[in-house]
Amino acid sequence: MKPFLYHVAKDLIERFGNNLSDVTIVFPGKRAQLYMNTFLSHFAQGPVWAPRFTTIDELFQQFSSLTPSDNILNVCTLYRIYCQLVPNPEPLDDFYGWGEILMNDFDDIDKHMADAEKLFTNATDLARMDQIDYLSDAQIAALQQFFTNFDPKHQTEIKRRFMELWQAMPEMYRRLKEELRRQGLMYKGGLYREVVNQIKNEKLIIKNGGYCFVGFNVLDEVEEALFSALRDSGQALFYWDYDVFYAGEESDHEAGLFLRHNLKHYPNALPPELFDNLMLGEKRIRFLATSTDNAQVRYLPQWLKEKLTQPEHETAVILCDEALMRPTIHALPSPEEDEHAPHAVNITMGYPLTDTAIHGYFSSLLDLQIDGYNAELQQFRPTALERLQKNPFFSSFPQRLLPLQFQGQPLPLIDWLIEAMEAVGQAPSPLTSHLSPLYIEATFQIHRILGQFRWLVEQGTLAVRPTTLRRLMRQVLASASIPFHGEMDEGVQVMGVLEARNLDFRHLIMLSVGEGTIPRRSSDTSLIPYILRAHFGLDTTERQDSVYAYSFFRLLQRAEDITLVYNANSSGLAQREQSRFLRQLQTETDLPIEVLSDTQSTVLNLQQPEPIEKDEHIMQTLLSKSYLSPTALNQYIECPLRFYYQQVANLRMPDRPQDGIDAPRFGNIFHNACELFYRHLQEQTGRPEVQRADLAPFVQASEGLAPYVEQAFAQELQAEPGQLHFTGVNMIIRDVILQLMKQLVHWDMAHTPFTLYGMEKDVRMSLDVPSGEQTITLKIGGRIDRMDIMEVEGHPTLRVVDYKTGHAKSGPKDIAGIFDSHAANAHGYYLQTFLYAIIVSRQQQLPVSPSLFYVLSATNASTYSPVLKLGKDTVADIRDYADEYLEELRHLLAEIYDPATPFFPTEDRQKHCQYCDFRRICNNF
Repeated sequence: MKPFLYHVAKDLIERFGNNLSDVTIVFPGKRAQLYMNTFLSHFAQGPVWAPRFTTIDELFQQFSSLTPSDNILNVCTLYRIYCQLVPNPEPLDDFYGWGEILMNDFDDIDKHMADAEKLFTNATDLARMDQIDYLSDAQIAALQQFFTNFDPKHQTEIKRRFMELWQAMPEMYRRLKEELRRQGLMYKGGLYREVVNQIKNEKLIIKNGGYCFVGFNVLDEVEEALFSALRDSGQALFYWDYDVFYAGEESDHEAGLFLRHNLKHYPNALPPELFDNLMLGEKRIRFLATSTDNAQVRYLPQWLKEKLTQPEHETAVILCDEALMRPTIHALPSPEEDEHAPHAVNITMGYPLTDTAIHGYFSSLLDLQIDGYNAELQQFRPTALERLQKNPFFSSFPQRLLPLQFQGQPLPLIDWLIEAMEAVGQAPSPLTSHLSPLYIEATFQIHRILGQFRWLVEQGTLAVRPTTLRRLMRQVLASASIPFHGEMDEGVQVMGVLEARNLDFRHLIMLSVGEGTIPRRSSDTSLIPYILRAHFGLDTTERQDSVYAYSFFRLLQRAEDITLVYNANSSGLAQREQSRFLRQLQTETDLPIEVLSDTQSTVLNLQQPEPIEKDEHIMQTLLSKSYLSPTALNQYIECPLRFYYQQVANLRMPDRPQDGIDAPRFGNIFHNACELFYRHLQEQTGRPEVQRADLAPFVQASEGLAPYVEQAFAQELQAEPGQLHFTGVNMIIRDVILQLMKQLVHWDMAHTPFTLYGMEKDVRMSLDVPSGEQTITLKIGGRIDRMDIMEVEGHPTLRVVDYKTGHAKSGPKDIAGIFDSHAANAHGYYLQTFLYAIIVSRQQQLPVSPSLFYVLSATNASTYSPVLKLGKDTVADIRDYADEYLEELRHLLAEIYDPATPFFPTEDRQKHCQYCDFRRICNNF
């Protein structure tokens, strides 16, 4: 089945012969130009006068005397106009996000030739609805509903500011265009509209010659106006690529929504019999559901081994999620590693600048200056400085720049960054033996972008705080890419969905064919209500979905072997499923489709981490461990292989100096503050019993708890209490811990009187465990946060309490669930607290209840109980469950110390591997 561009080239040679010098071929993007040259040379007899190739963007720019303007300049210019029109305008830092949205809206308005004056009718007029004569009754009703909350009599401050902005939009739109035009500049949509207006006013003379528009789909109104003008003058040919399945006259498929219109108004230069391909021929289609994103990429070597075509350039890897490009590059095998590997790979997507090592270095420099400085101590924070110093590019950093810091000074900050990057650019890369092209290009791009920002700041166009400057820099860098240079007729083609426009491949694999990726989940980045966007013909989600539908089905129509891969794992917050385009293939076509998954078939021969066998050395290491903590046991339950790495191989993440309070330190401070408070209370009262009157003053005035929080802070940070100054984040953390303590004390007061039996007490127990042919004795235990004697179900009970500063989590239904990592969110907490309670119960006559006190869940002192439950049953006395618990515990320990049982990787990769410190070692993700 011949590719689309093959037929276009054949038709052009038949029409114009070998002299195409007066022909301009216009594509949606650049990639198809290389293919077209190859096909033209195939049909030409003798030398060919080549046509001119251009894109639609370049064509509009050729017809205009204006230059496309920079987006940052656009927003800054718009802000100056906004300040002239709106009283008490917010700073540019706060306006910038709105400004970007406004620029997108202005661009959309112009590309669709919308009537801006009518569109920007002010919100008050819209609310009255008595001055709008261009909307239907249904649209008016929808607008009345939309603007109900904008009644001028009931405006909040945010609504009032939005009203001001909306009312200023028409004048902002007009003045922005005037200001840019005076500078010989214009944003893209405005430039297009200027060209179309000149065409309509007959002020633009288009030179003689033929224009061939190849492979377009959706057309903006400005593009339609240009197409129509050239069609009417007899200067245009149109080559549309489609399939009758989705774009035929009888079809209502979303993929052909725009093609049906285009074919009617701009007839196709190619005959219709060439465009019935999707349902014909022997296609092999496979759906493959994987359990992780990484599994999709790791399938590529196997797929290439089975599906690689000859010639290789007829095989393509399409990335619906372009974030997979980097792992895809690393996953593709080289000929040296695999005889079945492709001899070459042609990557048509740009390599993201943010994925380069030099960008990581630049990011460290930027963070050091903006976040990494402690103004109180007048020095850089240890973690920010360490991050920079550990970067391999730091060896080229000019040491004289290190003491300099520029808080609130954008221009000196940019100069500092430029000098640091210039030093890197002049030194050999520490990552390679020579200056690699990727390294050189990445350094050059960052230097160029810094120069652009410097000019904007120096001109006064960009007057923002350093934090906003960093956000803008990151945004610009995130959109920058380093182009790969290659030939389309060499090697497997790797590209994104849009790069594949106009191109056809025999064998095709598409990754991340999931809902929300294709079609891409739309984001609301417009200040214009949907009903107005639809009425004025602006972009809507339906339009965007149609574009993705066309891109998807067009790729399939001439392919012979198609594999469509998606991540089907919907655990946690991420709800993943196959794209609806796959469901359409299944329900709307009779194409043979094989549906597989990496867990139900042998399609994916993924590299799984190997279990670690317990050899003599490992067993000796295990037997030398006479003590295990509940934390270690939970590690084994969740992943035996992680237990091996941490408890046997003794691998540890390096300690990092702390700038502030992370989650473990937060918990430490809370626990210590509680202990300090209750110990001091016992010293004051001289008794272990706590009465309501003891706690009431602290509930009524929680600042009485502040000294204990501050003392705990000082102990955690190893500082004298008087030396601590609570500002910024530490002040917020102090106040949060203070509120948590107040909530704890308030709950305690509601349950007085009770007796404090112990705090922060270490407990241990011994267990005999079989290990091969011998029996070993282990000690197991830990530290109990608090023990108290309080009534539980009407009986005085010793509660073993563990504080948790989060919300309550669901527990297991039975004892077996405590030892099952799949059973519940809190199984690890239960294992620990049950163990402590059993140890304490051996020396007690009172009932002993394990308790998890979730402070954030204790808001209602009359209904909340921290005493644990198994299913619906309250554990009023741990002795009722001790035998079953200890039996399960001995089974677990026997498995750990069994020489014949290897350390296996976890089966629940999604739950336990995502944040594991050892995920890169075992590769089980």
